[in-house]
Amino acid sequence: MCVAMEQLKAKWTAEARAEGYAEGYAEGYAEGYAEEYAETQERIALQALHLKMNCKDIQTLTSLSMEEITSLAMTNGLRV
Repeated sequence: MCVAMEQLKAKWTAEARAEGYAEGYAEGYAEGYAEEYAETQERIALQALHLKMNCKDIQTLTSLSMEEITSLAMTNGLRV
């Protein structure tokens, strides 16, 4: 194989690796952010439940479903 062809192959391989790394990083960041956001919403809902806030208000505050709020309350031994 000629030198120019080898250089082109090496450049393409490096670009493909960099692209794959960037895609993987972006995907991992998005998943991590979504997971942290969901955990934060649950913590807020749990604090609101401890303050005996209305479930409808908690739903508005956190965007969690009524089922999620009820489940969170039951899991933590709280009444809804």
